[in-house]
Amino acid sequence: MSQVENGGQVSASVALSAHQQVLDACQKVVRAGIWLLRNGYGRLGLLPYMAPSGCHWRIEFQPLGRPSQSFYRYSSGCEARYLEQHCGGTVRRDVSPAGLAQAILVSVPDHVQQRCKGPLAPATAVWLEELESVLAAGWLPSAFEEMSTSFARWDLTSPDASRAGHDMAPQPGYVPPGYEPRIVAPTEGVRPISKSASTNAMQRRGTRLLAMVHELHKVGYQQLRICAGRSVDCETWLCHLLPAQDVRDDGWMPRTLQRSLLYTSANGAAYFGWTDAANDDARTLAAKFLDRCPDLAAASAGTDWAYAGWLTTVLGEAEHGRLPEFYGGLDFDLPHAATPTPPPWANPEEWQPPPEEIGEFVPHHALHVGMLPPPRASWDDLFLLCQ
Repeated sequence: MSQVENGGQVSASVALSAHQQVLDACQKVVRAGIWLLRNGYGRLGLLPYMAPSGCHWRIEFQPLGRPSQSFYRYSSGCEARYLEQHCGGTVRRDVSPAGLAQAILVSVPDHVQQRCKGPLAPATAVWLEELESVLAAGWLPSAFEEMSTSFARWDLTSPDASRAGHDMAPQPGYVPPGYEPRIVAPTEGVRPISKSASTNAMQRRGTRLLAMVHELHKVGYQQLRICAGRSVDCETWLCHLLPAQDVRDDGWMPRTLQRSLLYTSANGAAYFGWTDAANDDARTLAAKFLDRCPDLAAASAGTDWAYAGWLTTVLGEAEHGRLPEFYGGLDFDLPHAATPTPPPWANPEEWQPPPEEIGEFVPHHALHVGMLPPPRASWDDLFLLCQ
C-alpha cells in the first residue's frame, strides 16, 4: 500500500472519529434532557434544530410550549464544552447525562425551574422511548431548518447535516418558534361588561356555544374542553367539544376525536345538526347537550377549576368580539397565536411522586383522598404534601 493511500485511510479514520465524538456529545445533551423529563421536570420542552447555515445542530431547553423562554442552549460546534453557551462553566468531558442535567440546573433560576416541574405525561413517556431508539440508531432529532414549512414531524439528522431518510413525531406539546400563544397581561384582561350581543351572526352563535360550555362547567362537567380554530380560507369558525382525557399535553389539540362533537359556523343556528335549537339560549343548549350526548357528558364529568377559570376569560373575550382560535388550516396545523393557551389537564389517578433527588412537592391540582397518609405517618410520608 502506498503512503498516499495509507495517509488517506488515516485521514478518513480521524475524520470519522471526530464526527463520532461530536455526535456522542450532542446525544449526551439530549439524554440530559430525557433525564430531566423523567426526574420531576415533566413540563420541560426540548427544541432541537439545524442552524440556518446548516453547519451545526443545536438544541434548547425551555418550558414546554414556550420557545421564547429558553434557559439552556447548546451547539454541536461546542463539542464537549457543554456549558459554553449556558453559564460559561465547565464539566468533565465524560460527565454522565444525569450529571450534565444537574450541572445545567445549578444556574437556572428557581422560578424558571418551577415552570418545567411536574409529572411526566403518559404520551411524553411513550415519545421518550421513540427518542431513545432514534439516538440508539445514531441519529439526532431536528424540529426544523431554515426552509421548513411543516412542523408536523421532526427530521432525523446528524451533526454533519446528513439525513436519515425518515422522521419522528414531535414532542407532545411542541410549539414552533413564532407560534407561541399570546399571554394576556392582567391589565389587558380588564374590560367593560358586555351588555349586548354581537351583530355578527358567526360571532354571536360562537359566543353562545362557549356560554353553553360555561353552563356545563358550572354544574360539574369541567372536563369538557374546546378545540377551536379557522378553516383554510379563514371563512369558517370550527369548535370541537371533547373530554380532557382526549386532549394532548398542550391543553387543546385532540389526541383522538372519537368522542368529540363538532360545531362549525357553516351550521348556523343548527348547533351540531340540531334543527330545533335556533332560538335556544346557552342554558337550553346545555340541557339538550346532556340529554342528547350522554356519553360525552359522562366522560367530561369532574372538576378542573383551572380550565373552567380559563374558559371564563375566553368567554369574556368572545363577548367582546374575539372568538378563540388555536389553529388555522387542516389537521390542526400550526398553533394560532390569537388565544392564550389553556392549562394542561392533570389526571390525579396518574400522579406519581417524583424521585427523592428532585424533592418535588405534590401540586394542588393533583391532590386526591388516595394520597392521605396513614395515622402517625412519618415525616417522609408527609413531606411531599407540605406545600
